This record gives sequence, structure tokens and C-alpha cells, in this order.
Amino acid sequence: MEQRIRILIQHLVDKGMEVTSIPDFIKTVTLTLLADPGMSVQELTRHLQMLGWDDVELDAATLYLLLATFDPEVADMLIRWVDLKEACSPSVPRKFGGC
Repeated sequence: MEQRIRILIQHLVDKGMEVTSIPDFIKTVTLTLLADPGMSVQELTRHLQMLGWDDVELDAATLYLLLATFDPEVADMLIRWVDLKEACSPSVPRKFGGC
């Protein structure tokens, strides 16, 4: 798990986030997902921007890395849910796997 956390931290730093902001960012994303687990990546990004997290674009890769730092069983379940949610996005045509 420590390696996953290091990878997440490096990923966020590479995206321009200050190291000192990372714990608060992770906490905000986690609490937001707990409050509304039905959010898509785009909805979550908009919510984070409303809360002032403009310096990092939350994309699927960043979300997967963050979820991978959770308990492995929980992370696996959430990653499958995010995959399904993204596949069912209106921006993904049915012929390319959309719902």
C-alpha cells in the first residue's frame, strides 16, 4: 500500500499539486465520494472545482490511483463501479461500449 501512496503522491505532484495540499485533497475526494458515490468523474471534478480545487484536473487515472490506496477489496469494487459509470457516460457511444 505504501508504494501505491507514493505513486499517487508523485502523480499529483506531476499534475502540479503542492505536496502539502495532497492530504486535504485526498480527504476531500474521499468524503465527497462517501457522500455521493453516484458521481461521475466529470461531476466529481466540477464539485472539487466548486470547493476550490482548481489546480488539479481529476481524470480517471488520478481517481484510479486514489482508489487504489484504499483497502484492496474496497478499491476493486470502486474501480469496477467507476469503469461502469464511465462506460455508461453519454459521451461514450454504444458501439464503443457505452450503455
